Amino acid sequence: MGSQNLVFVNYKKIVTPGRVSLGSELMFEPSSKDSNVTLGAEFNLTQSKIATCVDGKGKVQSTLSTQLGKGGALNLLFSAEVDWPQDAFKFGYGVQIGG
Repeated sequence: MGSQNLVFVNYKKIVTPGRVSLGSELMFEPSSKDSNVTLGAEFNLTQSKIATCVDGKGKVQSTLSTQLGKGGALNLLFSAEVDWPQDAFKFGYGVQIGG
């Protein structure tokens, strides 16, 4: 797919400023009539952030990051991805110290 032939349409809606955002993206390639849609949401909580998206091909992705302790010196991260058509499941985790 040549990038010069792609059409992207994006939309973002801030439902609650600083807390909840929703978004969508439509990708279309006119020459092959191939398209994909992605819908996502982001939730900012007191010490955590949750982001998730689902696309038109059956892939679901989510991440969770949370601050442990004051000042964000220690962060715990989790991510997951489910690709239903490929029957693939991924899970990851991490710890961020400092910064």
